[in-house]
Amino acid sequence: MPLIKPSGFYKQKAERLHALASYLILNYGSLQGFFKKSKNPRGELLAVKGIGRETADSILLYAGNLPVFVVDAYTRRILGRFFGKDYSKLSYDALQAMLQNELKGSALLYQDFHAQIVELAKHYCRKQPLCSNCPLVSNCAFASTSKTNNNKE
Repeated sequence: MPLIKPSGFYKQKAERLHALASYLILNYGSLQGFFKKSKNPRGELLAVKGIGRETADSILLYAGNLPVFVVDAYTRRILGRFFGKDYSKLSYDALQAMLQNELKGSALLYQDFHAQIVELAKHYCRKQPLCSNCPLVSNCAFASTSKTNNNKE
């Protein structure tokens, strides 16, 4: 299974990956060197062209094993549907702080929880949800108030 998949912006993605790799090698020799020596890893990542908060936090969490929760579209969708609240108005940083405050976890917990959110969103809580087979359907505000429970794959 390839680690980098084409997504329509493959040239742009390649340029940004190259910029990140060049920055890390030029300044730290390697990704491991970056995590050992950087005093502000998130700030440095955000300063690299094309690296936004979600990408920076993914690198910090998954490559650096730092306890930083990644907020993505899946996170907003799952939380919004499960709790019946609109999280789209919350900034990335506010939602991240809220989650980190509630979870107070380690990198391993954040990795696992984020991975569970991604899997739930891919298989059940899609843009067009498949609530009937969802393992969380009995506790989900969206499922209890919608007629999507009968959706089929």
